[in-house]
Amino acid sequence: MDNHLNRDEVIKAINGHEAYSHRYSKTTKQSMIYVATPFFDTNKTIIGFIRTSSYISDVDSFLASLYKKIGAITVISLILALLISFFISKKL
Repeated sequence: MDNHLNRDEVIKAINGHEAYSHRYSKTTKQSMIYVATPFFDTNKTIIGFIRTSSYISDVDSFLASLYKKIGAITVISLILALLISFFISKKL
Protein backbone atom coordinates (compact mmCIF):
# COMPACT_ATOMS: atom_id res chain seq x y z
CA MET A 1 0.00 0.00 0.00
CA ASP A 2 1.27 3.46 -0.90
CA ASN A 3 2.16 6.18 1.59
CA HIS A 4 -1.03 8.24 1.92
CA LEU A 5 0.82 11.34 3.18
CA ASN A 6 1.56 12.21 -0.44
CA ARG A 7 -2.11 12.30 -1.49
CA ASP A 8 -3.53 15.70 -2.49
CA GLU A 9 -6.39 15.63 0.01
CA VAL A 10 -4.04 14.63 2.86
CA ILE A 11 -1.55 17.39 2.05
CA LYS A 12 -4.38 19.94 2.12
CA ALA A 13 -5.71 18.55 5.41
CA ILE A 14 -2.24 18.75 6.95
CA ASN A 15 -2.22 22.41 5.87
CA GLY A 16 -5.55 23.01 7.65
CA HIS A 17 -8.12 22.66 4.88
CA GLU A 18 -10.87 20.16 4.19
CA ALA A 19 -10.22 18.53 0.86
CA TYR A 20 -11.50 15.87 -1.47
CA SER A 21 -10.35 14.21 -4.64
CA HIS A 22 -11.56 11.46 -6.89
CA ARG A 23 -9.40 9.01 -8.73
CA TYR A 24 -9.11 5.40 -9.76
CA SER A 25 -7.95 3.08 -6.98
CA LYS A 26 -5.45 0.43 -7.99
CA THR A 27 -6.30 -1.45 -4.79
CA THR A 28 -10.07 -1.70 -5.32
CA LYS A 29 -9.92 -1.30 -9.12
CA GLN A 30 -12.77 1.23 -8.95
CA SER A 31 -13.22 4.99 -9.04
CA MET A 32 -13.18 6.38 -5.53
CA ILE A 33 -13.79 9.69 -3.78
CA TYR A 34 -11.45 10.53 -0.92
CA VAL A 35 -12.12 13.13 1.77
CA ALA A 36 -9.67 14.42 4.37
CA THR A 37 -10.29 16.92 7.13
CA PRO A 38 -7.97 18.29 9.81
CA PHE A 39 -8.50 18.14 13.57
CA PHE A 40 -7.67 21.21 15.62
CA ASP A 41 -7.07 21.68 19.34
CA THR A 42 -8.52 24.59 21.31
CA ASN A 43 -5.64 26.82 20.14
CA LYS A 44 -6.51 26.12 16.50
CA THR A 45 -3.36 24.03 16.11
CA ILE A 46 -3.66 21.03 13.83
CA ILE A 47 -3.34 17.86 15.90
CA GLY A 48 -4.19 15.38 13.16
CA PHE A 49 -6.51 14.59 10.31
CA ILE A 50 -8.97 11.94 9.23
CA ARG A 51 -9.26 10.53 5.74
CA THR A 52 -12.05 8.38 4.39
CA SER A 53 -13.14 7.09 1.03
CA SER A 54 -16.17 5.79 -0.79
CA TYR A 55 -16.89 4.25 -4.15
CA ILE A 56 -18.04 6.80 -6.72
CA SER A 57 -20.77 4.35 -7.75
CA ASP A 58 -22.15 4.41 -4.18
CA VAL A 59 -22.16 8.20 -4.15
CA ASP A 60 -23.87 8.28 -7.55
CA SER A 61 -26.55 5.82 -6.36
CA PHE A 62 -27.16 7.84 -3.22
CA LEU A 63 -27.48 11.09 -5.17
CA ALA A 64 -29.84 9.52 -7.73
CA SER A 65 -32.06 8.27 -4.90
CA LEU A 66 -31.95 11.68 -3.20
CA TYR A 67 -32.87 13.50 -6.43
CA LYS A 68 -35.85 11.17 -6.95
CA LYS A 69 -37.09 11.84 -3.41
CA ILE A 70 -36.68 15.60 -3.81
CA GLY A 71 -38.54 15.45 -7.13
CA ALA A 72 -41.40 13.43 -5.62
CA ILE A 73 -41.70 15.79 -2.65
CA THR A 74 -41.71 18.78 -5.02
CA VAL A 75 -44.48 17.30 -7.19
CA ILE A 76 -46.59 16.36 -4.14
CA SER A 77 -46.09 19.84 -2.65
CA LEU A 78 -47.15 21.51 -5.90
CA ILE A 79 -50.25 19.33 -6.17
CA LEU A 80 -51.20 20.09 -2.56
CA ALA A 81 -50.62 23.81 -3.10
CA LEU A 82 -52.82 23.75 -6.21
CA LEU A 83 -55.58 21.85 -4.41
CA ILE A 84 -55.48 24.15 -1.41
CA SER A 85 -55.53 27.27 -3.60
CA PHE A 86 -58.39 25.81 -5.65
CA PHE A 87 -60.53 25.15 -2.53
CA ILE A 88 -59.71 28.54 -1.02
CA SER A 89 -60.60 30.40 -4.22
CA LYS A 90 -63.80 28.33 -4.60
CA LYS A 91 -65.02 29.57 -1.19
CA LEU A 92 -64.44 33.21 -2.19
